[in-house]
Amino acid sequence: MVTPEAPPARYCLASGKETTATDPHRIVWYSATGCMWTDDWNKLDTRLGIPACGAVGMMATAVDWFAGAQQFERDGHPRYEEFVRAVSGRCVHPVPWLAAYAEWRDS
Repeated sequence: MVTPEAPPARYCLASGKETTATDPHRIVWYSATGCMWTDDWNKLDTRLGIPACGAVGMMATAVDWFAGAQQFERDGHPRYEEFVRAVSGRCVHPVPWLAAYAEWRDS
C-alpha cells in the first residue's frame, strides 16, 4: 500500500495571501482547548478545526505568538518556547497543554 505524501506546508497572512515559514506576520492558529497550534494551514480543516479532535481555535501573528511563549518562559517556565516549537502541528488532546509541557520538559 502506498502512503500518499503530505502536501507541502502552507503559510498565510491574515489577508489569505500565502507567505513563507519565516514571515513574522504569518498567521498562527491555536486551539481554544489548548491542545494544538500550527502555522501550517494544510494541517487544519478550517470548517471543523483540528482533524484529530475537532477543537476550534483562534489566530495570532507569529510574532505575537512567540512573544507570548518567550514571556511565559521568562516568567519561570524553562524551555517553554522550545516545547511550543517542538509540538507544532501535533494535537496533545486529551492531555492538558501545561501537563504536556511538564511531561516534555521533565523527560
